[in-house]
Amino acid sequence: MKKVICILKSLLPMLFWLGIQSAVSSLFLLTGSLIGKGPLWAAGRDLPYVISVLANGITFLLGYLWLQKRQKENSGQARRFSLGAAAGLLVVGVAFQLIVSLLLVSAQVMFPKAMESYAQVLENLGVFAPSLFSVLYTVVFAPLTEEMVFRGMTLRILEEELPFAAANVLQAVLFALIHGNLVQSSYAFLAGLLLGYVVKRYGKISAAVWCHFAVNASGLFLGDISPQGTLLLLVISAGILLIFVIIGKKGEKKNIEYDVKGE
Repeated sequence: MKKVICILKSLLPMLFWLGIQSAVSSLFLLTGSLIGKGPLWAAGRDLPYVISVLANGITFLLGYLWLQKRQKENSGQARRFSLGAAAGLLVVGVAFQLIVSLLLVSAQVMFPKAMESYAQVLENLGVFAPSLFSVLYTVVFAPLTEEMVFRGMTLRILEEELPFAAANVLQAVLFALIHGNLVQSSYAFLAGLLLGYVVKRYGKISAAVWCHFAVNASGLFLGDISPQGTLLLLVISAGILLIFVIIGKKGEKKNIEYDVKGE
């Protein structure tokens, strides 16, 4: 019963975030109606991103305050997040994005209708013609808020009653569902697993934010990948992720041995 309650409780951060987004959207629509511009004002190209930036900013700040109150309970779990670790996570994030891009190229051949629908979603979001607000949202506010909601709050709640592996899968499922379409949800689930592991490894939400930033920024600025050399890129990127996981496992064993000796 406690596990069921814990799982239901873990939905609250996501629902709270959606509520903030709805409230900010309603406020903008109401303001637009009052100043006489109505739906035309609300249909501005950058307005969805302006709303998202504000809603995400509010959500992040409130989530940060919540997390600060809980931080003292697990203060001993945080590990050093050095410049080398930051550089490593940057590489891991870019490698993950390369793998996703290569898989999407393959999916274009195997599932053309699904990818056509996915491309339409990206076009509607303005991904192919980025603006200041779309870049600000994608590169800064999305990593900050999504990590706070899913890896900072949801994962922490789930770990109160579930082992990390189960908690990580569940938060990744929620992270996938929030993206709304099959293609995005597929790679968002994998990203959720990776970012959850990053938080577990470093004990810091900032590590996942940084890695998420690398994923989103590289996806926005790297552009399309040429068919030439795709296999080599796939092997290199997969190797980087594998090394990252292996080194993390060795680090966990060393920490356990150190704790045992320290006791």
